[in-house]
Amino acid sequence: MEQNETRQAAPAQQETSAQHVSKAPGGQEKPQKPKKAKKPRKPWTAKRIIFLVVVVLLAVFLVYSCVAAPVIAANAAMNQVSTLAVTQLTPKDITSTISATGTVESADKHYVYPAATGYTVMEVPVEVGDRVEAGDVLCILDDSAIQDQIETNELSLDQNVRAAEQQVKTVRDSYEAAMAAVKDGTNATLINAESQVTNAYNSYLSAVDNYWQHQSNLSSASSDLAAARQKVQDIQAAIDSKPTPTPTPTALPSPSQDAGQGEQQVPVATPNPNQGSEGTDQGSGQDSVQNPAQGTPPATPVQSTPGQENAQPTPAAGQGETGLVTGSAPAASGASNSAADYAGMDLTALQTALAAAEQEQAAAQSAYDSLAGQGYSLSLAIDTAYNNYQTALKSLDAAIASVETSLQSSENQLDAAKITAESARDTRDLTLEHLNESLADTVVTAPASGTITAVYATVGGAGSGLLFVIEDTEDLIVNTSVRSYDIATVQEGMAVSIRSDATGDAAFDGVITAIAPASMKNAAGDTDSTNEVFETEVAVTSQDTGLRIGMSVRLNYILDSAEGVLAVPYDAIYTNAAGQSCVLGAQPREDGQYELVEIPVTTGIENDYEIAISGQGIEAGLYILNDPSSHAPGEVVSLV
Repeated sequence: MEQNETRQAAPAQQETSAQHVSKAPGGQEKPQKPKKAKKPRKPWTAKRIIFLVVVVLLAVFLVYSCVAAPVIAANAAMNQVSTLAVTQLTPKDITSTISATGTVESADKHYVYPAATGYTVMEVPVEVGDRVEAGDVLCILDDSAIQDQIETNELSLDQNVRAAEQQVKTVRDSYEAAMAAVKDGTNATLINAESQVTNAYNSYLSAVDNYWQHQSNLSSASSDLAAARQKVQDIQAAIDSKPTPTPTPTALPSPSQDAGQGEQQVPVATPNPNQGSEGTDQGSGQDSVQNPAQGTPPATPVQSTPGQENAQPTPAAGQGETGLVTGSAPAASGASNSAADYAGMDLTALQTALAAAEQEQAAAQSAYDSLAGQGYSLSLAIDTAYNNYQTALKSLDAAIASVETSLQSSENQLDAAKITAESARDTRDLTLEHLNESLADTVVTAPASGTITAVYATVGGAGSGLLFVIEDTEDLIVNTSVRSYDIATVQEGMAVSIRSDATGDAAFDGVITAIAPASMKNAAGDTDSTNEVFETEVAVTSQDTGLRIGMSVRLNYILDSAEGVLAVPYDAIYTNAAGQSCVLGAQPREDGQYELVEIPVTTGIENDYEIAISGQGIEAGLYILNDPSSHAPGEVVSLV
């Protein structure tokens, strides 16, 4: 091994010697200081390798202790979640409320003032805290002055009573006679008016009957016209279906013809239905009948209007393109030939039948036009009769009103006579009644049942102003207010929870019974913009609350409530990249740790501290991180 080391060092020595000489400026070599030769490396022995491994392990241990161990410990601490930082879902009841304060008052409060003033208080038999019933005496005033007035004002005022009573009798007899005439039906004014109404109504019914009879006749004429038109069309169709004869060189029959065939029919030219002919009266309005666009009269009667007496009827539903009712209909003359029957007739017979059918159609058209022209006058007769009937009804109403006015006038005269007859007596009675009322007012009584909560009357003092306050201590309300930004949420009928310092943790039920329509005003009657609150009244519905009038209480307006919901703190909910509301749930693993899982949720009712959640995977017993901001789905944590 030493020889090898010597051989390896030789080249290094030669190289070092070569470097000792370098050229100086001008081409001369400049001597240099010789360099030390490199120390030859020792070979890798087993001892050196073991030593090196131990050193490396010590270095790794030192690095781990100084750097990695704290990082791992920090990561381990980060993956440890305190049970105080999670919420285990359990069913609970949540109530969403708005807080307020108020003062307990009586819902039934009465301020007692004296009805009569200027009298001295003689006696006060009650004191604060006494329970009184309606009508109980609260205090007595001095009534000696009123007694004197009653004695000096008892006057008789009946001096013209007899004459007035006779006038009353006369007017009463006249009034009763008029009433009897109305009840018995012998009043001439009413009899005449009722007779006019009856006659006008009968005339109206007669006009209506005439109109509908005319409509029935018009419908029958329409049917006849339709049948006549159909007959003309059937005959014309039969003529059009006949072949046009071909001229022959000789009119004589061929010897080979069968003698039993009879005479040959002489061909006759088929008339054009759209052109006039000698057999058709073109000047009698037949063009309008032949026009298919005009159709047949409707099946139901229609009212004619001025200027439409000669108008052709509108085609009815179910008619063919010619405007006539489709199918075979009996002819106006009573013939029963059908389209098939006409097909077997010769051309001359068909032309003769066509002329007769056209005459029947013209007669049917004339009959229909005659009836159609009467519709407007009959309709006008109905309107006139109806107007006459309405006029008669108004006349009857006027007659009834006139009779009622006459009766009322007689009754008024009777009342006036009674008033005159009793004027003197009424004057005396009213005067004494007023004095007696004043005498009764000297005894001040309770206007309602309740407890006396204030007494201001004193014996010997003036019996004026506020004397007593009576309140129902069992029927309580709370005077409170609602802030402007809560007014859209709070409403009448809403449930309220009531607590007070005097009653401890007990909560009592209440309900909002009134909310002011406007915010509170200042002393000038203007809206107080610096204090926008709406006065509100809450009725205490719980019994035996221990609340007393004047107590300050705390209120919670119950906006909504839910029972048995699963809820988490507000901060436990976050929005993921997809815009979903989510929570981080800790699901247990077999090794005792928990894996964080992102669970989309639907939020529900909320209060000042937490909010209800629901969704797939949200169930009782699940742990939810209260602050998911420092964790991510997929992490494995320990609950400590």
